[in-house]
Amino acid sequence: MLFRPIRQLHVRAFLWKISTYKSNMILLPLMNCFS
Repeated sequence: MLFRPIRQLHVRAFLWKISTYKSNMILLPLMNCFS
């Protein structure tokens, strides 16, 4: 019972890290172009 929510939290955190990493990969070159 305890293992399932913990795994869901890990998966959610992992997906959040991937999404933020992808957004940084897109946003940082744009910021460099404008600056």
